[in-house]
Amino acid sequence: MVDKDSAMVSQIIAALNELHTTTDQKRCRELDNALTTLKKSENGFIISFRLLDFEQPTIVQHFGACIFYDTVRERWEECLSNEVLIMKIKETLLEKLALGASFLNQSVTNKLTSSLAIFILCCMPDIWPEPIRDLATMWNDKPELLLRQFFLFPTIKLCR
Repeated sequence: MVDKDSAMVSQIIAALNELHTTTDQKRCRELDNALTTLKKSENGFIISFRLLDFEQPTIVQHFGACIFYDTVRERWEECLSNEVLIMKIKETLLEKLALGASFLNQSVTNKLTSSLAIFILCCMPDIWPEPIRDLATMWNDKPELLLRQFFLFPTIKLCR
C-alpha cells in the first residue's frame, strides 16, 4: 500500500507542476479535471495527509490543505463514523499548525486554520468537548496562532 501511495503522491506532484507550467489550455483543463476528481474522492482525502508533509513543495501542500478543507466542510458526515479518522484529522491539523505556522506559506496556513475551525465547530461538544480550553493550553506559547484561530469562528458558516 505504501508503494501505491508513494506512486500516487508522485503523480499528483507531477500533475500539479504541469498544471502550473503548461500553456496548453486543453492539457490544463484535463489536469484540472483530474485533480478536481481526486480532490473529491475518499482516496484523495487519504492521500492529502501525505501531501501536507513539510518536505513537499508549497503547491503540493496547498493542494493537500484544500482537500482537507473541502472534506471537513462538505463531507463531514462521512468522517463521523470513523473515530480513528477523526483523531487523525485532529492530530494532523494541530501538528501542522503548531509546528509549521511560522514557516508555512500563508495560503496553506489559512486553509489549515479554516479547516480546524470547521472541525472544532463540528466536533463540539460531543467529540471534542472543550476545544477552546485545549487550544489555549496547547498553544499558550503561540498567541498569534491562537488569536488567528479564535477570530475564525464567527466567520465559519456550516451547512448542517
